[in-house]
Amino acid sequence: MSERWYRPKDAAQMLGIAASTLRGWARRFAAALSTSAAEPPHLPDGRLGGRLYNEDDMKVLRRINELLAQGLSYDQVAEALQIGEAPSALSPQ
Repeated sequence: MSERWYRPKDAAQMLGIAASTLRGWARRFAAALSTSAAEPPHLPDGRLGGRLYNEDDMKVLRRINELLAQGLSYDQVAEALQIGEAPSALSPQ
């Protein structure tokens, strides 16, 4: 079975966010995303290729969206992603 990949425009649309927001999240939360999502690949001619998001990336991005919608700060979201889940101790500021 082949893995499904999403271009930034499609991923952003699925998440209901702007493409610029998605790019920011890809930089900010790079440690939680695949290499293809966090760091655009270099093409053989030296140009940068585009980011691609797989299903696992989409799950992480949906979680980021949920946590931010709950009022958590970017730092709290990053902490939640590092430990695997937002603990009850993390409350919106």
